[in-house]
Amino acid sequence: MEYKKIEEVSYNLHLIKTNKFKTLLFKVVLSEKQKKEDITIRNILLDNLMSSSKDYPTMRDVSIKKQDLYGASITMFNRRIGDHTFIEYTMSILNPRFTEESMLKDSVEFYSNLLYKPNTKENSFDEELFEMSKENLRKEILMNNERSSIYGFTRFKENIDINAPFSYHQSGYLEDLDSITASSLYEYYNHVLENDACDICVIGDFDFDEMRNLIKNNFKFKNTKRADSYEIILSSDRNNKEVIEESSFNQSKLFIGFKLTEFSPDDKKYALILFNIIFGNSPESRLFKEVREEKSLAYSISSAYRRLDNFYYVSAGISYENYEEALNTIKKCLSDIQNNGITDEELERAKALYISILNDVMESPSSIIELYFTELYFGNDSYEKQLEMSQNITKEDIVRVANLLKIDTIYLLKEGAKWKK
Repeated sequence: MEYKKIEEVSYNLHLIKTNKFKTLLFKVVLSEKQKKEDITIRNILLDNLMSSSKDYPTMRDVSIKKQDLYGASITMFNRRIGDHTFIEYTMSILNPRFTEESMLKDSVEFYSNLLYKPNTKENSFDEELFEMSKENLRKEILMNNERSSIYGFTRFKENIDINAPFSYHQSGYLEDLDSITASSLYEYYNHVLENDACDICVIGDFDFDEMRNLIKNNFKFKNTKRADSYEIILSSDRNNKEVIEESSFNQSKLFIGFKLTEFSPDDKKYALILFNIIFGNSPESRLFKEVREEKSLAYSISSAYRRLDNFYYVSAGISYENYEEALNTIKKCLSDIQNNGITDEELERAKALYISILNDVMESPSSIIELYFTELYFGNDSYEKQLEMSQNITKEDIVRVANLLKIDTIYLLKEGAKWKK
């Protein structure tokens, strides 16, 4: 696998050459600092860009063109990492070596067409498609508020820090949705092209010079900003907080957040990840065995570590009558590791699972791009170094990081009174 980073005038081009796959994967990444007020309009923008363009004015036209390109797959979605928001615009095509030589040029031109030639008239997006996407987003926002796991997790993060980007509703806000028009969406579209930093990534079997020229001819941005690195939000030092909120849901959702202020960068990359597998992120974990299987205190339970948000938490679906016992059992599982350590079998099993996950990354073009991207901009280590460093973690390392974990916020979304037995 050969990687080249080329700094063009208005974007960084990342070319990853490999003959491992029969496809070519393209990814345009547009990024800027996340603003709460822009989340909703950014989501509507993607839906409108994907639905049609000037040359392909209906969703059917777009679909037919994809089929003409041997079933090209094109997706676009918003994603937040740290305090930045990313539009990830992706196209996967069968390598033209297995179809026709003209397919590469035709595919990239179509891919570019959807981005640069939106279905607009008189500085406004197509009104019918705009209203459709607006209504679809309204339904999604309302639906998320009706899902206990999504609603509870959002309220949990808001109770940690309502002003931090990780607590924002990534589907958007109804109060912002109502004020968006087809013309204001067009203004925002131009804002994105003029202000977002851009990275373009390609992975597959291709000629470097040919691919560079093809991208250069089809993608031109007005900005001259190129990404350098991105900030990882650090947890502030807060006192313990316990919050219980009533709901109309038929199951309680428990979330426990932990401070990570005392961890070193290497701890967060390796020891904490392996600890997480042992503690609550696998079917063999302490939490799953003791809280769910042995004591039947939870319908579901797991722990999760989001390194790029500096965020560690436990989540569980429980009955309110089991709240105190479930919470105390979770604390006991952590205390047992802190005071009594882990077994050789637990450590080896965690390492084997971690290696399996790493190896799976190398089997996916999209995951390989992600690996290079996070290494370049977020301080991740290379695949080879991750394999090496993970194997050096000891039982003592796991116990040490377990003792650095301190509970920050306990949040319970309590089931409604009408559901009580």
